[in-house]
Amino acid sequence: MAHQQRIVTTWISQKSQTIREQGKSETRKRETLYGDFITEASQRLADAFDHSLDKPETLVKLYAILGRIRLVSSDAVLTAAEECCDRVVDLYMQNPTGQWPRSLRRYTVASSSF
Repeated sequence: MAHQQRIVTTWISQKSQTIREQGKSETRKRETLYGDFITEASQRLADAFDHSLDKPETLVKLYAILGRIRLVSSDAVLTAAEECCDRVVDLYMQNPTGQWPRSLRRYTVASSSF
């Protein structure tokens, strides 16, 4: 009987440890994802101060990261990330040399919703 109790106790301990490790792994993945988003959004903001959006593909990486955020994040986080992307695009469009149509601003966010 004592042997069975040790087996059950060991199994429960290992199961709990696995769950904790999975949680930590998911947290690290999200931290990396959010860090990537912050880095890319910061670079786009800095670029938008001095440049127009001559090449819309400049925003591809930012919106790709936003798509990944959409898959794993809460609605509040997603909304904040979308608002950040909107600010980046708005800043590019405020640049006097910018020729990118305002009507395309929300296209990527709206079209990629599930």
